[in-house]
Amino acid sequence: MEALISSRDRDIFTIINTASFQKIADLYGAMFTLHKKEDPPQKLIEDLKAGIDALVLTYINRKFAHAIDQFHQIMDDPDREEKLVSILTNMKREDPDTIEKNLGQIRKIYEAIMGKIEAVVTIPPNLHEREKIKYLSGIKYYGRNGKQAAADKIFPEYITDISFALWGLGSAASHDNEDEFHCTQHTVIGSTYLLLELINWVSKWRHRKSD
Repeated sequence: MEALISSRDRDIFTIINTASFQKIADLYGAMFTLHKKEDPPQKLIEDLKAGIDALVLTYINRKFAHAIDQFHQIMDDPDREEKLVSILTNMKREDPDTIEKNLGQIRKIYEAIMGKIEAVVTIPPNLHEREKIKYLSGIKYYGRNGKQAAADKIFPEYITDISFALWGLGSAASHDNEDEFHCTQHTVIGSTYLLLELINWVSKWRHRKSD
Protein backbone atom coordinates (compact mmCIF):
# COMPACT_ATOMS: atom_id res chain seq x y z
CA MET A 1 0.00 0.00 0.00
CA GLU A 2 2.77 2.45 0.88
CA ALA A 3 4.56 1.66 -2.39
CA LEU A 4 1.36 2.30 -4.34
CA ILE A 5 0.75 5.59 -2.57
CA SER A 6 4.28 6.85 -3.15
CA SER A 7 4.50 5.68 -6.78
CA ARG A 8 1.81 8.01 -8.11
CA ASP A 9 0.49 11.49 -7.52
CA ARG A 10 -2.89 10.22 -6.40
CA ASP A 11 -5.19 9.81 -3.46
CA ILE A 12 -6.65 6.45 -2.57
CA PHE A 13 -10.27 6.27 -1.47
CA THR A 14 -11.11 3.51 1.01
CA ILE A 15 -14.43 2.10 2.22
CA ILE A 16 -14.34 -0.30 5.14
CA ASN A 17 -17.26 -2.72 5.36
CA THR A 18 -17.21 -3.94 8.94
CA ALA A 19 -19.33 -5.11 11.85
CA SER A 20 -16.88 -3.50 14.31
CA PHE A 21 -18.08 -0.07 13.29
CA GLN A 22 -17.10 1.99 16.33
CA LYS A 23 -13.56 0.60 16.54
CA ILE A 24 -12.92 1.40 12.89
CA ALA A 25 -14.55 4.83 13.14
CA ASP A 26 -12.35 5.71 16.14
CA LEU A 27 -9.26 4.52 14.27
CA TYR A 28 -9.87 6.10 10.86
CA GLY A 29 -11.80 9.20 11.84
CA ALA A 30 -12.97 11.08 8.76
CA MET A 31 -12.86 8.07 6.43
CA PHE A 32 -16.12 6.81 5.04
CA THR A 33 -17.25 3.82 7.10
CA LEU A 34 -20.00 1.33 6.38
CA HIS A 35 -21.86 -0.69 9.01
CA LYS A 36 -22.48 -4.01 7.25
CA LYS A 37 -25.37 -4.99 9.55
CA GLU A 38 -27.18 -1.67 9.82
CA ASP A 39 -26.51 0.33 6.63
CA PRO A 40 -28.52 -0.50 3.49
CA PRO A 41 -26.58 -2.04 0.57
CA GLN A 42 -26.91 1.05 -1.64
CA LYS A 43 -24.94 3.10 0.90
CA LEU A 44 -21.79 1.38 -0.36
CA ILE A 45 -22.41 2.74 -3.86
CA GLU A 46 -23.44 6.17 -2.57
CA ASP A 47 -20.32 6.46 -0.42
CA LEU A 48 -18.14 5.21 -3.26
CA LYS A 49 -19.48 7.86 -5.63
CA ALA A 50 -19.10 10.59 -3.00
CA GLY A 51 -15.54 9.45 -2.32
CA ILE A 52 -14.57 9.43 -5.99
CA ASP A 53 -16.06 12.90 -6.48
CA ALA A 54 -14.14 14.15 -3.45
CA LEU A 55 -10.89 12.68 -4.80
CA VAL A 56 -11.33 14.42 -8.15
CA LEU A 57 -11.86 17.78 -6.47
CA THR A 58 -8.88 17.19 -4.17
CA TYR A 59 -6.67 16.47 -7.17
CA ILE A 60 -7.96 19.45 -9.18
CA ASN A 61 -7.58 21.87 -6.27
CA ARG A 62 -4.04 20.64 -5.65
CA LYS A 63 -2.93 20.62 -9.30
CA PHE A 64 -4.32 24.08 -10.09
CA ALA A 65 -3.89 25.60 -6.63
CA HIS A 66 -1.81 28.56 -7.85
CA ALA A 67 -4.24 29.51 -10.64
CA ILE A 68 -7.26 29.12 -8.35
CA ASP A 69 -5.60 31.35 -5.75
CA GLN A 70 -4.78 33.96 -8.42
CA PHE A 71 -8.39 33.87 -9.60
CA HIS A 72 -9.57 34.30 -6.01
CA GLN A 73 -7.37 37.38 -5.65
CA ILE A 74 -8.79 38.84 -8.87
CA MET A 75 -12.47 38.06 -8.38
CA ASP A 76 -13.05 37.34 -4.66
CA ASP A 77 -16.27 35.61 -5.75
CA PRO A 78 -16.91 32.04 -4.48
CA ASP A 79 -19.54 31.40 -7.17
CA ARG A 80 -17.14 32.20 -10.01
CA GLU A 81 -14.36 30.23 -8.32
CA GLU A 82 -16.72 27.25 -8.19
CA LYS A 83 -17.37 27.64 -11.93
CA LEU A 84 -13.62 27.69 -12.64
CA VAL A 85 -13.13 24.51 -10.62
CA SER A 86 -16.04 22.94 -12.51
CA ILE A 87 -14.38 23.75 -15.84
CA LEU A 88 -11.07 22.33 -14.65
CA THR A 89 -12.84 19.19 -13.43
CA ASN A 90 -14.83 18.58 -16.61
CA MET A 91 -12.55 19.92 -19.34
CA LYS A 92 -11.75 16.43 -20.67
CA ARG A 93 -15.37 15.35 -20.94
CA GLU A 94 -16.35 14.40 -24.47
CA ASP A 95 -20.13 14.78 -24.48
CA PRO A 96 -21.36 17.78 -26.53
CA ASP A 97 -23.55 19.20 -23.75
CA THR A 98 -20.63 19.48 -21.33
CA ILE A 99 -18.39 20.90 -24.07
CA GLU A 100 -20.92 23.64 -24.82
CA LYS A 101 -21.49 24.33 -21.13
CA ASN A 102 -17.75 24.62 -20.43
CA LEU A 103 -17.15 26.96 -23.37
CA GLY A 104 -20.04 29.13 -22.23
CA GLN A 105 -18.64 29.25 -18.68
CA ILE A 106 -15.19 30.10 -20.02
CA ARG A 107 -16.68 33.06 -21.86
CA LYS A 108 -18.50 34.23 -18.71
CA ILE A 109 -15.31 34.01 -16.65
CA TYR A 110 -13.44 35.88 -19.39
CA GLU A 111 -16.08 38.63 -19.32
CA ALA A 112 -15.83 38.85 -15.52
CA ILE A 113 -12.05 39.23 -15.72
CA MET A 114 -12.44 41.92 -18.38
CA GLY A 115 -14.84 43.67 -16.02
CA LYS A 116 -12.11 43.81 -13.38
CA ILE A 117 -9.73 45.30 -15.94
CA GLU A 118 -12.34 47.89 -16.95
CA ALA A 119 -12.70 48.85 -13.29
CA VAL A 120 -9.07 49.96 -13.35
CA VAL A 121 -8.64 51.19 -16.94
CA THR A 122 -10.93 53.78 -18.50
CA ILE A 123 -12.38 52.32 -21.69
CA PRO A 124 -14.67 54.28 -24.06
CA PRO A 125 -18.33 53.36 -23.45
CA ASN A 126 -20.43 51.06 -25.62
CA LEU A 127 -17.56 49.26 -27.30
CA HIS A 128 -18.14 45.80 -28.74
CA GLU A 129 -16.03 43.16 -26.98
CA ARG A 130 -13.63 42.84 -29.90
CA GLU A 131 -13.12 46.60 -29.97
CA LYS A 132 -12.35 46.57 -26.24
CA ILE A 133 -9.58 44.07 -26.91
CA LYS A 134 -8.23 46.28 -29.70
CA TYR A 135 -8.35 49.33 -27.43
CA LEU A 136 -6.44 47.55 -24.65
CA SER A 137 -3.96 46.20 -27.21
CA GLY A 138 -3.06 49.62 -28.63
CA ILE A 139 -4.76 48.86 -31.97
CA LYS A 140 -7.04 51.21 -33.93
CA TYR A 141 -10.60 50.42 -32.92
CA TYR A 142 -14.16 51.27 -33.95
CA GLY A 143 -16.08 53.50 -31.54
CA ARG A 144 -19.33 55.46 -31.77
CA ASN A 145 -17.72 57.87 -34.25
CA GLY A 146 -16.11 55.30 -36.49
CA LYS A 147 -12.50 54.20 -36.52
CA GLN A 148 -10.46 55.68 -33.66
CA ALA A 149 -6.73 56.14 -33.19
CA ALA A 150 -4.86 53.58 -31.14
CA ALA A 151 -4.70 54.16 -27.39
CA ASP A 152 -1.84 53.30 -25.03
CA LYS A 153 -1.03 49.60 -25.20
CA ILE A 154 -1.87 47.55 -22.10
CA PHE A 155 -2.11 43.99 -23.41
CA PRO A 156 1.05 42.31 -24.69
CA GLU A 157 0.55 40.60 -28.05
CA TYR A 158 0.03 37.11 -26.64
CA ILE A 159 -2.73 38.34 -24.29
CA THR A 160 -4.39 40.03 -27.26
CA ASP A 161 -4.37 36.72 -29.12
CA ILE A 162 -5.66 34.85 -26.06
CA SER A 163 -8.48 37.36 -25.55
CA PHE A 164 -9.62 37.13 -29.18
CA ALA A 165 -9.51 33.33 -28.98
CA LEU A 166 -11.45 33.09 -25.71
CA TRP A 167 -14.11 35.52 -26.83
CA GLY A 168 -14.47 33.97 -30.28
CA LEU A 169 -14.64 30.39 -29.08
CA GLY A 170 -16.86 31.22 -26.14
CA SER A 171 -19.30 33.22 -28.25
CA ALA A 172 -19.61 30.89 -31.22
CA ALA A 173 -18.72 27.38 -30.08
CA SER A 174 -20.77 27.46 -26.90
CA HIS A 175 -24.03 27.82 -28.82
CA ASP A 176 -25.96 25.25 -30.81
CA ASN A 177 -24.98 25.57 -34.44
CA GLU A 178 -25.26 23.73 -37.73
CA ASP A 179 -21.56 22.95 -38.14
CA GLU A 180 -20.97 19.50 -39.58
CA PHE A 181 -18.38 18.73 -36.90
CA HIS A 182 -18.99 19.71 -33.31
CA CYS A 183 -16.29 21.17 -31.06
CA THR A 184 -14.39 18.50 -29.15
CA GLN A 185 -12.80 18.20 -25.73
CA HIS A 186 -9.59 19.55 -27.29
CA THR A 187 -11.33 22.88 -27.85
CA VAL A 188 -12.25 23.02 -24.17
CA ILE A 189 -8.84 21.87 -22.94
CA GLY A 190 -7.05 24.47 -25.09
CA SER A 191 -9.47 27.23 -24.09
CA THR A 192 -9.12 26.34 -20.41
CA TYR A 193 -5.35 26.65 -20.48
CA LEU A 194 -5.61 29.93 -22.38
CA LEU A 195 -7.95 31.13 -19.62
CA LEU A 196 -5.40 30.11 -16.97
CA GLU A 197 -2.74 32.07 -18.88
CA LEU A 198 -5.00 35.14 -18.89
CA ILE A 199 -5.64 34.75 -15.16
CA ASN A 200 -1.88 34.56 -14.55
CA TRP A 201 -1.21 37.74 -16.57
CA VAL A 202 -4.04 39.74 -15.00
CA SER A 203 -2.93 38.69 -11.51
CA LYS A 204 0.62 39.92 -12.14
CA TRP A 205 -0.62 43.07 -13.87
CA ARG A 206 -2.83 43.98 -10.91
CA HIS A 207 0.03 43.46 -8.46
CA ARG A 208 2.32 45.63 -10.58
CA LYS A 209 -0.27 48.44 -10.71
CA SER A 210 -0.76 48.33 -6.94
CA ASP A 211 2.99 48.64 -6.20
